[in-house]
Amino acid sequence: KVVALLQDSKVDTALALAKKLVEKSQDESDYLLVSDIYISQKKHEEALKYLEGGYAKEYSEKILERMATLMYVNLERKKDAIAYLETHTRVHGCSVLICKKLISFYGYDKNLDGLLSAYLRYYKIDPNEEVSAQIVRLYGYKQEFGKLMLFLEDSRSDDKMLLRLYINSKNYEKAYPLSKKLYYETGDVKYLGESVIFEYESAP
Repeated sequence: KVVALLQDSKVDTALALAKKLVEKSQDESDYLLVSDIYISQKKHEEALKYLEGGYAKEYSEKILERMATLMYVNLERKKDAIAYLETHTRVHGCSVLICKKLISFYGYDKNLDGLLSAYLRYYKIDPNEEVSAQIVRLYGYKQEFGKLMLFLEDSRSDDKMLLRLYINSKNYEKAYPLSKKLYYETGDVKYLGESVIFEYESAP
């Protein structure tokens, strides 16, 4: 009925009915519906206040995501938006939805430290190649090669790059078994040749 009223341009009636629905259901989708109506009226502060009430009850991620978007995009409260998200992650952990929102905000702000932190948390939830590549790129851009090495040792997401880091740091004891592993995996004799060199260099 709320949707039908909105389609009939009876916004005030729809809003009143949507609020009654929330009182009965306390469902996150109904809180979001009320916020949608407020937003359609450009009443962003009212939408935010309503969402904050809903978030305080269940700590819903969907409500939080809508709140953060309102603060960041419509109300020019960028720091507050990020603070809300970061506080939620400290208490409840960083889900895919919240991590992606943080990545979006930090990326737009060109905040490399925040962006890297969000990607690292995202990788723990969803360790895929695309996220790993972004982490590698950010560590490289920041020239934090020691931390990059630790990440690659833990994730094993790019053994070829890890080998190059071992070589550059003259860590032949670790380079030797890794180059041997890459030879067996790829059949590329280059790695076999390198493994012999690293075995010699790391020998007493």
